[in-house]
Amino acid sequence: MLNRTLFMVLIAGTLSMPAISPAAQGTPGGDLAALSGIHGAGASGEFAKPSVVSPAASFLFTEEFFATTGAPPLTDDRVKAQIRHFMTTGRPLLQNWLDRSARFIPLMKGIFREHNLPEDLVYVAMIESGLRMNAISRSRAVGPWQFMATTAREYGLMINEWVDERRDPVKSTHAAAAFLHDLYGRFGSWHLALAAYNAGAGKIRRALDRSRDDGFADIYASRLLVQETRNYVPKLMAAITIARNREQYGFTEKYNKAFSYEELKIEKSVDLYEIAIFAGCSREDIKKLNPEIESRTTPPYARDYVLRIPVGTKQRYLASLNLFPRDLAPGKPRFDEALSHIDKGRTHVYALLRRRDPSSASAITL
Repeated sequence: MLNRTLFMVLIAGTLSMPAISPAAQGTPGGDLAALSGIHGAGASGEFAKPSVVSPAASFLFTEEFFATTGAPPLTDDRVKAQIRHFMTTGRPLLQNWLDRSARFIPLMKGIFREHNLPEDLVYVAMIESGLRMNAISRSRAVGPWQFMATTAREYGLMINEWVDERRDPVKSTHAAAAFLHDLYGRFGSWHLALAAYNAGAGKIRRALDRSRDDGFADIYASRLLVQETRNYVPKLMAAITIARNREQYGFTEKYNKAFSYEELKIEKSVDLYEIAIFAGCSREDIKKLNPEIESRTTPPYARDYVLRIPVGTKQRYLASLNLFPRDLAPGKPRFDEALSHIDKGRTHVYALLRRRDPSSASAITL
């Protein structure tokens, strides 16, 4: 177990504010806009990214920074309590989260670096949802970042009968980065921004208005916030501390394939089964890479819909597409006719294709 001094250092640094460049100093509320260039999402759902990444803007949590910051009061014992929970009754749950993190955390950290936000903030998704793309809360928050529908749409995520982009690990993480950036700009403190992520900005603002010193420590020591919110930041700190020192705390690091993919532009609504046949994978493989898709097909309204497919299957898909007559390709009315005499089996499709053009065998071999 770490001694008290080291805990104070870890706690202070884990969620301290990023270094502010001279150009950003003096901005209202300590806003990061001068650093990051992030201004939320437009109607297209795309997020602005900084054109230049400076050392100050790309601040990461480092041991050197830990050593230069004093610990905020009250959080030390709370973090210790959360670590004890994760070491005992909460161990199976945290181990499952950590096992799943190998698939998504590297991707999410990369996105947060693009937005010039502290990397360790991605662990918010771990304590929000256990990094489950299909997580749904009692309040109908959805996805790894547990967005409510109103907030999700505000940050450019599409929700309709065809897709729910709150489940998309890439799009939802860009939205979460923009949302966290805005909360930090509003409160000027990562502790308060994270509390607002959990409880809502309005509740944190009202608690601050009623507190004695208008600060994080006071509202955490009071009854102005519910227990879940008072424990939220310490829980995150504890999870980060353990995640960065798994062996020390007796947790294992299970191998889990990273979230990687190739992209296809689909011109019209196509059944995922048909795409899977030509790509040489299963529909389930495609669904895992596109958890935002709610139906069996790509959205009918989307032209040039970008679909993720398993790494190594794009060349196979394009080679197969070139060998089939255009009126028998995926998405065409006669596609079923093309498969009817070969039992609609993927293996048989590729056997047929190899017979038609043996020179393409290497591109379409299963």
